[in-house]
Amino acid sequence: MKQLSKILLLIISSSIISCETISIENGKMFSTKTVVDTSYNCNSDSITVNYLKKATLDQALSNCQLTINNSEFILGEYDFMEPRKDLYKYFTNKDFNKKSIVIKEITWETKNGLELIQVWYKQNKNLWKPINACRYKKV
Repeated sequence: MKQLSKILLLIISSSIISCETISIENGKMFSTKTVVDTSYNCNSDSITVNYLKKATLDQALSNCQLTINNSEFILGEYDFMEPRKDLYKYFTNKDFNKKSIVIKEITWETKNGLELIQVWYKQNKNLWKPINACRYKKV
């Protein structure tokens, strides 16, 4: 009984909120469980370069709404400095010259506060999909 009391106290005092969303798509029912750590508003296990290279912007923000930077720019409007120079690997000169591709740039701070993860997104069929993500030490 004493052990059960400790567990209940831990659960009650925890800063973790969990909710379940049920949706129906094409006649099929889907259940999605969302867990949010309200003390930091990030699921530290999810905010990694590997995860962010695969997750859409909506998925990433659902795991961590606390961003350091959330901005947009037009590809080719400005010359790039580090770490944006990496975008030259993903687009042709024709893409840069068109100056019509909108890029979202989102930066998260790692939970330890020592590094930043920067991700660039391009819209594809109403979804903002990652182009690339990089991690670097704060200066």
